[in-house]
Amino acid sequence: MKLLALAAASMLASVCYAQGVVPQDFIASGPLNIKVPEEILAACAKNDAEACFKAGKAYQEGHDKTEKYGQKAEEYLRKACRLGNGDGCATLGNMYFFGGVVIKRDPNVAFELYEKACSLNSSRGCAYLGVSYHYGVGTERNFEKAKQYFTKSCDMKQGLGCAELGKLYFYGQGVDQSFEKAMDYFQQGCALNESMGCIEVASMYYQGIATEKNVQKSAEYLEKACDNQIGQSCALLANWYYEGKYLPGDMAKAKELYKKACDYGFERACPAVAFIDQAAVV
Repeated sequence: MKLLALAAASMLASVCYAQGVVPQDFIASGPLNIKVPEEILAACAKNDAEACFKAGKAYQEGHDKTEKYGQKAEEYLRKACRLGNGDGCATLGNMYFFGGVVIKRDPNVAFELYEKACSLNSSRGCAYLGVSYHYGVGTERNFEKAKQYFTKSCDMKQGLGCAELGKLYFYGQGVDQSFEKAMDYFQQGCALNESMGCIEVASMYYQGIATEKNVQKSAEYLEKACDNQIGQSCALLANWYYEGKYLPGDMAKAKELYKKACDYGFERACPAVAFIDQAAVV
């Protein structure tokens, strides 16, 4: 019996973009009891841009849950950005991209903040700016611009920029299509701990694109994405262990991975844990 209907090919678009056109690490999902160390707040009061960013980033984890955290996140990130911290501009841009309790969603403002972030050499800011151009969010769609900023981000060793550059080559958007170059950039992204890169490499191994079909290698890259808390990757691996088709059958491993998928927010995997427990009793 198949517990979940997942296919590796479908993961190309769905896993990291389930919440929009940007990867999951944009999403604030942290605890509600946030307390920033006094020494960081004191340093920010003395115009330490990095300290302001750290404070703002901490509060940003709860900006979409309470007004208090939203206000504090905006205050500290805006100050960090004003003081020249590119990551502060980029993170504030994320708040505008998604919206929250205090800041209403405004992709145009997000785009402007990503521009400033990239001009301040924030590798994430350049990647986010590339995403904006790639999908035409907050600006007109422009593949050449997307490539420019993804390349700058990747050159700064930002995994997101490398993985997104791989997508341009995979689909031939603004560049000559090259599955080989796509694989190379996806692998670079994965090596830099960008989960989307790992998922794309897994899919290419699974389908035998730009390489020989190798399900074992696909599983290795899915496991890397699972380790980075991408629930769908954990669930697909669990399927393979449960079915014993691509990997040796292992109910204990399948249950462990379904549990991880559930804990990481992939709710479709949650019933599978109970199903395996019940099947063991019968």
